[in-house]
Amino acid sequence: MKTNIPSAQTAPAPAQNADAVGSPARWPWLAAAVLAVALAGLGYELQTSIAAIEPTSGTGAAMGAAPQDAAHAAGSDEMSAMLERLALRLQNQPGDVQGWAMLARSYTALERHPQALAAFQKAVTLSPNDAGLIADYADSLAMKQGSLSGQPLQQVQRALELDAHNLKALFLAGAEAMDRRDTAAAVKYWEQLVRFGPADNGLVQQVLPVLAQTRQLAGMPAGSGPAESVPANAAGTVSGRVILASALMQGVSPEDTVFIMARTVAGEGAPLAVLRRQVKDLPLQFVLDDSMGMSAQARLSGASQVVVSALLSKSGQATAQSGDLLGRSAAASVGTSGLVIEIRELVK
Repeated sequence: MKTNIPSAQTAPAPAQNADAVGSPARWPWLAAAVLAVALAGLGYELQTSIAAIEPTSGTGAAMGAAPQDAAHAAGSDEMSAMLERLALRLQNQPGDVQGWAMLARSYTALERHPQALAAFQKAVTLSPNDAGLIADYADSLAMKQGSLSGQPLQQVQRALELDAHNLKALFLAGAEAMDRRDTAAAVKYWEQLVRFGPADNGLVQQVLPVLAQTRQLAGMPAGSGPAESVPANAAGTVSGRVILASALMQGVSPEDTVFIMARTVAGEGAPLAVLRRQVKDLPLQFVLDDSMGMSAQARLSGASQVVVSALLSKSGQATAQSGDLLGRSAAASVGTSGLVIEIRELVK
């Protein structure tokens, strides 16, 4: 399946463009965009999973291939064979949620959608609060029925309730809004996706040209979106980069949660802004602003100076616990950009 996103340079007239971008008949290009992202690195991850099952199986060079070679090695019979071994293992270990998730995503990559949906249902049952997994499940449901309305949308909304910044859920929510010709809502979701996602993220890159056209359809100036998705005062932000000390990389999981938080210098009260990500997103660029606050009375833009911290939380909780990892800035004025926060301190 190939992605077929209309080009902004060759966009037709608005009446035609609305149909080209937003018609339910155009759902396949949205699904293909998600699929293209899912394919990135999938072969390597699958090989890693199978290697854990058969560490001495000696399946040839593909098992030890570098990440850039793995997609090619896992793109044909080899990938199918690895999937069969993973499926057999899951018969004996039905509680392995990561295994079910990998199986489901791999089936999706191979466009074996009925098997993918069944595997996603197993995974979501085992891990009902995993926003990323639920968003993938919503995508699989939509692939089955050919649209995001109904049950797929319910799952998208559920994912966003768990993680308002989940990129795939934001992507799918925007796609569903376009199906309903609600261009303003689509812009709102896709603006957040672009804003919260790394610039090199596949979904961000897929949605950017469509977002430009959708702004036009919604009567919005190019490059701007709804007021609530753009900080009213650029000076009321703090931005920078979070990195993880290389010495600590071996002791963490890619799925561990990372919280980037701005607090008053005194450290009192709730954070003024919170952004939630995962270790696999590191290193990452961040921008904190009032939209990420926890209280209308405690706003980032209302502070003069803040301390920005990056907490690698093993438990998924935003309060530091023993065994978590932490990095923090010195006191910085609100409006500061270019902060570099290195996660390097072990919480005891």
